[in-house]
Amino acid sequence: MFLDNIINDPDTKPYQIPPLTKTPLVRKLQEKIKQILSTDQKKSFAFVYLPEIVSRLEEWKKNLNRIKPFYAIKCNSDPEILRLMANNEDFGFDCASAKEIKQILTLGVDPNRIIFAHPCKPKSDILFAKQNKVKKTTFDSIEELDKISSIYPEAELVLRIKTEDQSSFFPLSTKFGANIADVEKILDHALKLKLNVIGVAFHVGSNCQESSPYIKALENCYNIFEMAKKKDIQMRLIDIGGGFPGAGEEISNTSNKGRFLDFSKDISEKISELFGEGNIEFIAEPGRYFATTTTTLVLEVISKRLVVDENEKKKFQYFIGDGLYGCLNNIALDHCEPRAYLVRKLRSDNEKEVFQSSLFGPTCCSMDCVAKSIMLPELYVGDWLVFYNMGSYTCSIATSFNQCFLEDFYYFSDEKDDILHYQIQK
Repeated sequence: MFLDNIINDPDTKPYQIPPLTKTPLVRKLQEKIKQILSTDQKKSFAFVYLPEIVSRLEEWKKNLNRIKPFYAIKCNSDPEILRLMANNEDFGFDCASAKEIKQILTLGVDPNRIIFAHPCKPKSDILFAKQNKVKKTTFDSIEELDKISSIYPEAELVLRIKTEDQSSFFPLSTKFGANIADVEKILDHALKLKLNVIGVAFHVGSNCQESSPYIKALENCYNIFEMAKKKDIQMRLIDIGGGFPGAGEEISNTSNKGRFLDFSKDISEKISELFGEGNIEFIAEPGRYFATTTTTLVLEVISKRLVVDENEKKKFQYFIGDGLYGCLNNIALDHCEPRAYLVRKLRSDNEKEVFQSSLFGPTCCSMDCVAKSIMLPELYVGDWLVFYNMGSYTCSIATSFNQCFLEDFYYFSDEKDDILHYQIQK
């Protein structure tokens, strides 16, 4: 993690944001953040740019038009993001608990747009799904079938299988998915219980790095469909799960956008090869693909400490408005190395000297260290650090430890062309 491009711009505006690649998205983000900072905003905040959801959906439909996205709300359950998706029939929702289902149903979403995508559910959650007519749900064992049969025998069941997910940052098959060798006896048990198995699901793991796991899993799905035909089980759905990359080239200098295009091409070709143009319904469970670029954190430098070592070298410790217990938890939990951009009032024409520095979050815990022993120019209380691409597995995992959490969320929507400000409570 590092600060980029400290500004020494003679522009008279009170705040300057370091230049990135001047794409339309970056220009809009910079414009809106400047607008917020020019107000009386005194605390760290998050800025959510809702048009990114629509932009990502258009890219999805262009490249994976045969597969309907069922957004994994665990990735980012921000109410404004969910409301936008709920009002768009092109989205379904991947829910993993009764509370997530309730959150989506409260938005007026038809239960048919929800898949209860957790293979190991408590009985109370299965009953909740039944009471609210959420039929589609995953399972991966005979024991789960017995449980579902006793509560919700009319459910539409999707068999989750293991995948080769070693190329993902977060493999999931150690916890979920039936072994391919066990599939036949599981299907036989479903027949015995007279349950309705409608399809197969897999998940290649979160933030997958290559397309080959999808290809192998689709081949397994084809073989299971053929097995099911022989048993007179009428399967009609394949859920290819998540694993799609988040941040594209619009902000970060990564190859994620190219990776998504490669995934899309390989997946689409394999689906056509194996299943032709038949009537099988394909869905997916993308999370970070839609959420990552929506959210920007703008964090204030709230305190600093000068330390002079035995060699009389200056070192600095800085405290910022969020940390590892908050939305920057992805540093510890999601293999993230966020890049921070400095925003502040201009101070001098020469700010090139750098010092060994550490950044700490606002809590009382010494482990709440965002970055340690990095080289930075001197920062000042009241400076702002801007972290882009912070929409996935960040705020949805944040805690209220020490009651230190981001309260201020700003939202921009093309529909209203203004910025909405909400304060949250935990």
